Amino acid sequence: MKEEVFFKRRPIAQTVDYRPIWKIGQLLLIIRDGASTAGCSLLKLHLFSWVFQGYKNKEKLLKWIASDFESEMSIWTLSPHVNRAIAFAIGEKLLKEEKGKYTLTLKGNQYLTKIDSIEEAYSNEKKVLNRYGKIVSDSKIDKLAKDWK
Repeated sequence: MKEEVFFKRRPIAQTVDYRPIWKIGQLLLIIRDGASTAGCSLLKLHLFSWVFQGYKNKEKLLKWIASDFESEMSIWTLSPHVNRAIAFAIGEKLLKEEKGKYTLTLKGNQYLTKIDSIEEAYSNEKKVLNRYGKIVSDSKIDKLAKDWK
């Protein structure tokens, strides 16, 4: 029996945060500007992706940092859009995963060079990552995640 699959294109506005190409750029920036040389954990990718979604999320992160990482911070969103973008980025050979850490490939670094050539591209994300990306270590994120109830 032969079955056919039909798709009907419908005009649906999709927020930029859910577009894989935009999310891939964010993830590459998180890895480059917010991770150690050993790479970036999946939880850190999710955390900063969540921070970029809105002002309130950024304020929660800043409160956690100001408390010297001692205050409780609510569980952030673990978004399937992040996981999908990671899968696409790995498929496009922009990043790789080894031992639970994500690192950039040569192609990923070249992609970021193109992003950096556009001054306004990801400007808010770059500011947050340059100021807080390295302060929020994977170990601090892991400790917070272990305290989730």
